Amino acid sequence: MQVKIITVDDHPLIRSGIRLTLLSRKEAYELVGEASSGKELLSLLRKGIKPDVVLLDVIMPEMSGIEVVKILRREYPEIAILMLSSESNQKTILELMKIGIDGYISKNYTNYELFQAINNVKDGFEYFGRDIAKIIYEIRVSKNKLSDGIFTQRELEIIDLCGKGFSTKEIAEQLFLSARTISNHKQHIFSKMGINNKYEMIKYAMEKGLIAFH
Repeated sequence: MQVKIITVDDHPLIRSGIRLTLLSRKEAYELVGEASSGKELLSLLRKGIKPDVVLLDVIMPEMSGIEVVKILRREYPEIAILMLSSESNQKTILELMKIGIDGYISKNYTNYELFQAINNVKDGFEYFGRDIAKIIYEIRVSKNKLSDGIFTQRELEIIDLCGKGFSTKEIAEQLFLSARTISNHKQHIFSKMGINNKYEMIKYAMEKGLIAFH
């Protein structure tokens, strides 16, 4: 089944680039709408066009991306929101995370990263690009002063089991949780560490003494 997508950006070239990228994988993705502003997006939604994922810029005329996210979360909570923006300061990212976005990547994305991000948020997982994840990590470090409390006990258990070579499915069985729950925990761990894959997580954990060399 194709993932239905609406892009929202006031720059025609950006929308065109995304359109061509999605067309290269048209068996997997369908662009069901394009909008140059938040108001145009809401008009499309109220006409009955319902995407699985909205690709949304932060800085737009008339209505900011933050304002649009607030409306989407209130009126269309089932739609996954993936921010795709060159705006990446701590204040903006922190505010968007508080509202409840599903993902955030830079406009300097690779096609692989865009597809990975879309698939993750469509399936209910978070996805933050490497540069965004680093900013999130800096935010959390500034709040936690890099104390031992930066990770929950459950997250430390998952980090340890990953370091021992267990798969997501095996960890889920050991902790009596679903594989999806474990994947969600791992995404939160990645965000806190400022990385985006298991191997970097293990390297980080070893360097910080969270797990021992096996």
